[in-house]
Order: sequence, then structure tokens, then C-alpha cells
Amino acid sequence: MDDLFDSCSDSFSRMSAGKRCGLLSLCISFVALIVYIAVAIEGVEPTEFALIRNNLSQSIDKETVLPGGLHWVGVFYSLIHFPSIHKSIEFSNDQGAQQKRLSTRTQEGLELDISFAFQYVLRQDEIPDMYRLL
Repeated sequence: MDDLFDSCSDSFSRMSAGKRCGLLSLCISFVALIVYIAVAIEGVEPTEFALIRNNLSQSIDKETVLPGGLHWVGVFYSLIHFPSIHKSIEFSNDQGAQQKRLSTRTQEGLELDISFAFQYVLRQDEIPDMYRLL
């Protein structure tokens, strides 16, 4: 291994200054390209949708809703993730509930405790409109 390194070092030192500069520029460009590709690709889980957000202007692409998978979004862009599956919200005193049950009063002033649960699913074509409401 040391012989290989010495051989490469000797070859590099015998190169002219222009060739060394060109080789160094090529190596730096290759590393920059790899970093650019790594930053520009983002993933969306199979159970999600995503909107593309421009990080400079903070605007979203209103036409494109990305499904699960790897997507080329660019360097100055990021993704806003939304669930594509049914989600449940429960209001009760059970251990697994997201919220405590709701307490209110009737017109007569009687205390009323309400426990309930509901499910929702987001429609892919309506996600940009929903995001604008937020």
C-alpha cells in the first residue's frame, strides 16, 4: 500500500503545475457534485405525501404533490410532509387517547363530559389548498 502511495506521490510531483491544478480542480468538482446530489434529493415515506417549498421565498409549488419515494427537489427547496393514510384522533380518558375528554355544560348548567374519536384522510389533490388555509 505504501508503494502505491509513493508511486502516486512521485507521479503527482512530476506533473507540471497546470496539470496538477487541473487534476485538483477535477477532484474538487467531483466532490462538489456528490454533495450537490446528496443535498438535492429528498425522500418521502410510502405513507406520506409532500409539497415542495422554496426555502428562499417560503412559497410552495401549488401544482405538485409528491407521493412516496425519492424525489429531486433541488438545493434551495425542502419538503413539507403530510400523512396519506387514515389518522385517528381520540378525546377520552383512555391511556392511548391523544386528548382528554371534553367537558362542557348544558343550557340548564348541568356538567357534560364527552368522549369521542374520529378518523380522517387527506386527499392528495386538496393538500395545496389545505396548506394555504394554514
